[in-house]
Amino acid sequence: MEDYHQFTENPTRYLASLLQLAPSREAAGRLGGTVAGSIGDTASKVAALYVQAAARHLPATAFVTTTAAAAGAAANNIKGPEVELEMKNTQLVLEIVEAVGHAVTLCQPRSVIAQSGILPVLGNLMPAASTTSLTSPGPALAAVHVEFLQACIYAEQYAYAERSIRGTWPRPNASTSVRQVLRYFYLRGVVHLGCDQHALAVRCFRTCLCVPAEVVSAIAVAAWKKLVLVQCLLQVDQSANQTKPTTLPEPTPSCVSRYIQGAITESAAKAAKNSSRAAGGGSPASVAAPENASATILHLVDNLETGESTSSRERAPKYPSLGVAIYAAIVKAFVDMDIAASQQQLSAHERLLAADGNTGLAHQVAWALPRRQLVSWSRVYSSISLQALAQLLNVTVPDLSQLLIQVALAKEWPIQVSVDGHMVTFPRIGPQTTMTSSSSADNTMEELVTLAKLVQKMDATLSASSRFASLARKESSSGVGGGGGDSSRGGGGAPPGPRGVE
Repeated sequence: MEDYHQFTENPTRYLASLLQLAPSREAAGRLGGTVAGSIGDTASKVAALYVQAAARHLPATAFVTTTAAAAGAAANNIKGPEVELEMKNTQLVLEIVEAVGHAVTLCQPRSVIAQSGILPVLGNLMPAASTTSLTSPGPALAAVHVEFLQACIYAEQYAYAERSIRGTWPRPNASTSVRQVLRYFYLRGVVHLGCDQHALAVRCFRTCLCVPAEVVSAIAVAAWKKLVLVQCLLQVDQSANQTKPTTLPEPTPSCVSRYIQGAITESAAKAAKNSSRAAGGGSPASVAAPENASATILHLVDNLETGESTSSRERAPKYPSLGVAIYAAIVKAFVDMDIAASQQQLSAHERLLAADGNTGLAHQVAWALPRRQLVSWSRVYSSISLQALAQLLNVTVPDLSQLLIQVALAKEWPIQVSVDGHMVTFPRIGPQTTMTSSSSADNTMEELVTLAKLVQKMDATLSASSRFASLARKESSSGVGGGGGDSSRGGGGAPPGPRGVE
């Protein structure tokens, strides 16, 4: 209690004095208890000092057992000096680690987090795991896994976090809370997003949605928002036969499914009602729902970073459903390839996207729309003029040229532009499809595909050649017939074909 009084009187001096001490368990003990519990209410400077002190003294706590092992010893009523010391160490480390998770959210600038040295300290506290599988999942999910990811994200050290968790999938046990599971997979999904590992991010966000629940968690809703945006990015270059980005995984709890689908349906009904009123000359209905509109279906059991039941943003009447319908509208604009609607949604709801931390992700979806349109038109045209393609995409020719360069470089999609820069030729098979056969594919099929590509390339080359067009016009005007047509009759026969073909 004396430590707590000293901390409350002058937290800066208290933590600065701990930084002057040699690493020890006694000094680490002064960071736990009520001191750790009050970190969430401190200023940025105090939070940074706490993180530095934790990085200095945590390694001296002799953390030799896992939380699960200590809990098992307590459950089996195993007593003894060593076990009691290990349990005290476990509890102390847990308090400090959770306090660090709160403190990193307050640190400004964020660079002080990495400079403190806390990231490798937390990484070393995580139970070691070589490889994991369904039959041998490795160490159980613990609080240090969660807070390590949170610290890395706030420090913007995504690559470091990814290297530390690569190939490991810790699984919960009896001592793991639902909140820890939700936070771990949500934060891990954010880490994979930061490393452009979209498929792994989708796996993590889908796991959040599939956690059994009887009430709707704010973390699950946040995971759904990121999930639908990432699935849009994954669908840019794939075939048209795809699952809708807003489709929920089958194991999604019914309460989560009802809430999300209900919010989307309610928004669609309001939009239709407003449209009909506007068409009839009446005044449009207000789109703002009453403040308690979702009180009967939504129970915010978790907040991502503060631990509060709700945040001021979530209580705001403007977003009674946490913006679920807004994200559905952004996805709909992407699926419909409606660039104007996409830009309108981003402009109208910029504040919500920023509060959710999804501004950059939403803009990536908007920037991917011309690319999605390009893929769509490539299935219609084999060759098309640059000017006509720019009109179809509703972009300028310079912007289209830049887009073609980006697509060709980023995805190795062999788009060809004629030497004079007037014609665009698309490959027969779109990007990220099965153009390359597997090792077990039939050699004959490979040869046929190769031959078809060569014929298509020759056809495109001839179509774009001004010399070929000139020769074709001369041949047509000279009245050379072919293919069984009667060239003596003006326009009555078949069109001229290749010479020598009967």
